[in-house]
Amino acid sequence: MAGIIANIDDLLKYIETSASADFSLYKPSVTMAIRRFLIPVLGIEQYAVLTDAMDAEGDLSEDLEDLLNLAQEAVANLAMALAVSRLSATLGQEGAIRVESGSNKTAFQYQEINLREAYIMAGYDALDAMLAHLESKPTHYAAWATSSAYKDYKKYFIQSGLKFSDLYDIRQARYTYLAIRPIMRQVEDFDIKTTTGKKLFKALKEAILTDTVSAHYQTLLDDYICPAVALLTMARAVFTKAVDVTDYGVSTNLNLANNNSQQKQPANALQIDKAYQQLQADGSKYLSDLAEELANNPGDYPDYEPPVDDNATFKLVNKQENSFLVV
Repeated sequence: MAGIIANIDDLLKYIETSASADFSLYKPSVTMAIRRFLIPVLGIEQYAVLTDAMDAEGDLSEDLEDLLNLAQEAVANLAMALAVSRLSATLGQEGAIRVESGSNKTAFQYQEINLREAYIMAGYDALDAMLAHLESKPTHYAAWATSSAYKDYKKYFIQSGLKFSDLYDIRQARYTYLAIRPIMRQVEDFDIKTTTGKKLFKALKEAILTDTVSAHYQTLLDDYICPAVALLTMARAVFTKAVDVTDYGVSTNLNLANNNSQQKQPANALQIDKAYQQLQADGSKYLSDLAEELANNPGDYPDYEPPVDDNATFKLVNKQENSFLVV
């Protein structure tokens, strides 16, 4: 099985480097990028279909050619993100040695960080574009549509960084999306499922997985559930500092603090508190509207079962100032 990037010319289609560069220096990072980033998204089955077609005689089909271009773009950039640090030093008997020559010096640390961040963003953007392409033609990529990678993609109501950014703008969309997925799961389990009831929640998940979402279900997803998930996820993410709020917007911090890196100006505590309160209020309004829609239109949602009052003798209410959360 050949790799999808086999030589320096394949890299030059997507990154800026010398045509005379030795590809063997980049190959370990390319292999790692395929294993770590591409295959979990594309699925080993669809990756095998692609590489087998590349090995066979004749031209690729138009569908596989489109997929190859997006996959190569993602791998090329993510491989360079891995290679930036690996190639700035060599490892010998004396330990790590900085690579310099009379006319060339190693980049400053902030330059290295910025370069790596640019490659990461470009690579993840390409992965999101690849997922959007696959989803637009699932019957053309049957190996992906029947894979565990597809099931993972369809696991949540909001399936990609691009879709999340349509509801709430996040920088470094896919990178940030992956960071907040655990929080998104909490919102789905503790907020959405409580509002829809377990039966309707399960029916919605099954419809998404099998691509059989009805018009009424789509209304729930588009008008209530997905906006609520996005806003409540960001509220928790801001509050728990899973994301950074800076003058650039909301994103995941790619960098560790260091003495010579360029740092974005962080928001102060008051700004973070205001962001949390607004996100929580807006997300809760979507939840309230969802509950109202379900209660007022039971015929449209036969799987909906109204919540039963548990008649608890007391309730603990989560507040921002609490030192713990009740779930």
